[in-house]
Amino acid sequence: MFFTTSVYDWAGYAGVSVYLGAYICLQLGLIRGSGYRYALLNMIAAIFVLISLSAEFNLASAII
Repeated sequence: MFFTTSVYDWAGYAGVSVYLGAYICLQLGLIRGSGYRYALLNMIAAIFVLISLSAEFNLASAII
């Protein structure tokens, strides 16, 4: 692999942060669940988590 394991871990943490941020924004009414922003944020978060899982299991994947 090209990166160290810590880069993959941080990608997972970033993914979890985006998931939680999107959900918080949704609950606060800052974005709508039917809009493209919420779907886009979820897709970005999923990509980060998939990047982290390509190396090995980590805490970020267990949290979500």
